[in-house]
Amino acid sequence: IGAHALAQGALTLSGGTLSTAYLGVGSANDSFSFTGGVLHADVVELDLLNSGGTIAPGRSIGQTRILGDLQLAAGSLQIELASPTLADQLLVDDHVMLGGSLDVSLLDGFTPTSDHSWQIISAGSLSGSFSSITPGFSVQQLGNNVLLVFESPPPDLAGDFNDDGTVDAADYVLWRAGLGTIYTPDDYTIWRTNFGASASGGSTSAAAAVPEPSTATLLFILVICVFSEVFCKNIC
Repeated sequence: IGAHALAQGALTLSGGTLSTAYLGVGSANDSFSFTGGVLHADVVELDLLNSGGTIAPGRSIGQTRILGDLQLAAGSLQIELASPTLADQLLVDDHVMLGGSLDVSLLDGFTPTSDHSWQIISAGSLSGSFSSITPGFSVQQLGNNVLLVFESPPPDLAGDFNDDGTVDAADYVLWRAGLGTIYTPDDYTIWRTNFGASASGGSTSAAAAVPEPSTATLLFILVICVFSEVFCKNIC
């Protein structure tokens, strides 16, 4: 950006795709603004601020080397995975401030398992965190490196209608509201049988067997649900 030392060049990427082997400035008077679009760059010789675009290392699997600082203030970092050992990478000489979203894509039908992880960022120093990560994945910071980890989805928990990992009164409320449409009386039997169970394999009781809720407990839940329905009809 900028043809010579006296230039005052300004480049703004706000949409579309910029694909380049090298992105840099000719002098301190030149600038790069990254507010949208997609950036594929092999080498970036400037401090890079992402204010709303997508950084996509390589063209398919590849690397982006940043000879300065990287601030992910908004937008996203796109990481593609092709195998247990092939993944996009960011190599940053100086500081990385994490933020925005981490979007993970799988290539060529690759299906990860719970023992798979990839080093996706290597930096001089690190701070911050991503605001969101593609479901099924998490990140770990190891020194000045960021590791992408695949997490196996938890098995389905029978009776956990709201998918919060525990079979409890909140699931009964959903069952009651959806009875006759998405739920059946058999679903109530499943909920009652598994009441107190959790995705971790334990229960809300210290006993090894999962206890059934007492009649008083069920009656209390029913009263709450009926009151909620009446209250909603009066104000909705």
